Amino acid sequence: MIKKLAGIVGLAFMVVIMLASNVFSIVHLCDIQFNFDFTYILYLNTQNFEHPHADVTKNGSGLIVRTSGEHALQVATAAQVFSGEAMEFDAIWLDEALNTLNNRLNMSPVNSYTVGDIQIFNYFSSKLSTFVTVDGQRSNIQVAIREDRVVIGIPMILHSF
Repeated sequence: MIKKLAGIVGLAFMVVIMLASNVFSIVHLCDIQFNFDFTYILYLNTQNFEHPHADVTKNGSGLIVRTSGEHALQVATAAQVFSGEAMEFDAIWLDEALNTLNNRLNMSPVNSYTVGDIQIFNYFSSKLSTFVTVDGQRSNIQVAIREDRVVIGIPMILHSF
């Protein structure tokens, strides 16, 4: 009887851990493997950050930090806390980037619109920890396409494009 109870408790504990790890896992762009070159961008709410593989620009009360995709995880880990992130790359890789993101994040389209020569698409993923609400709709992935360049931002693009 005690062995059976211990087995049930152990199984229940494993199920709770699996559910918690799925619900509380926070996914960042730097965690996702892409098979093309891109620039990785972090938005920091601080005035102090240095890293040997990062180009840091002051932006109001915060910083915009740029690095290569190769150093994205290293720079994001050093920054620890950031308000958003983005990636910028050649439009030739758009389909591959969206497929990779959708496979990892299970994105749902929210809306799309055009501003001048920029096409903007907003998506939502429950696998991301942050979101913005616009017109009553939650969004946490923004894709902007201009001619031959693409920027993808989480929860949105926070720099000029």
